[in-house]
Amino acid sequence: MIEADFNRNGDGQRYRILLEALNHVVFILDENGKFVYVSPGCFEILGLLPEEMVGRAMTSLVVPDDAGRLSSKFGEIKTGTSFPSDYRTVDTKGTVHHVRAVSRLFTDTDGKIYVLGIVGDISTWRCTEDALVVAQAKLEILNSITRHDIDNQLTVIFGYLSFLEDEKPPLPPLEIAQRIHGAATTIQRINRFSKNYQDLGIIAPVWQNVGELMSRARQEVHAWDLDITIGSECAATEILADPMAGKVFFNLLDNSLRHGGHITSVKLTCHSEGDALKIVYEDNGTGIHASTRPAIFQCSKGKSHGYGLFLIREILAITGFTITENGVEGRGVRFEIAVPLGSFRVAVNKRIPVPC
Repeated sequence: MIEADFNRNGDGQRYRILLEALNHVVFILDENGKFVYVSPGCFEILGLLPEEMVGRAMTSLVVPDDAGRLSSKFGEIKTGTSFPSDYRTVDTKGTVHHVRAVSRLFTDTDGKIYVLGIVGDISTWRCTEDALVVAQAKLEILNSITRHDIDNQLTVIFGYLSFLEDEKPPLPPLEIAQRIHGAATTIQRINRFSKNYQDLGIIAPVWQNVGELMSRARQEVHAWDLDITIGSECAATEILADPMAGKVFFNLLDNSLRHGGHITSVKLTCHSEGDALKIVYEDNGTGIHASTRPAIFQCSKGKSHGYGLFLIREILAITGFTITENGVEGRGVRFEIAVPLGSFRVAVNKRIPVPC
């Protein structure tokens, strides 16, 4: 009956056109919580056509943990209570979407009770919110690291300055000056790192082309003598990452140039592995010793380049990416970045919901 009312006249047709043009999904449930009408926007969130949803129970479309809460909410709505609520839906590919629903009770011309509602995909907003929470926690870590490291270097500086006050210092003045200069340089490096780190997660993640990120990194590092190969898959792939993602590839190249020995080539490739995208960075340098590998992404570890690799890991973690190194010593490094489903795409300008 509700469909007949909707199509009865020209006004109903105009309302249908309006609903179908919305980015949100408009739906109508019967008193048992089953869909009797759904606007076409449902396909973008669930991968289902409107006709495939009619007759389905509303609880069948959310993750199991949210089903009970949705049923309780439906009961509240039937008593006249209505507040926005957030749920997690699962599309036909198994991808989870965060949605916000607003509903209210209404009665049709025959006196039958229905629930009218509207749903919007808030996945990107939720991902951004989660990223900001992560960024705040990371800033607290940054403050702790920075204070600790600077205090250590100041202790070194004051210790060597005290030597200069002795009539017979234990070291030549030139060596003392060199060690003070080294400590001051370390403080300068810590400050530069903290400036980069404090920007993590401040701006919402954006879609960025993998091949372009690598090309820009080459220009910034001035790695013109390296033979850099960027796979066609990478050139045609975008990732949803923190705006500082460019520093990931900058630091990978910088790491190769500083510590790879007589490095001559770098290769970047992309491939699918299960539901994830793998971005693989390889060089033909000296590689990393097996005993050093577990600590390379920790702050201030390794060959005095821990800040760069630590920063790489932190930038990637903002949007749920991970990085590992599984190269062979003597044959070069092999960094593998895992990008979760929903955070990579091939088709540019195609709107894709973002799961968290």
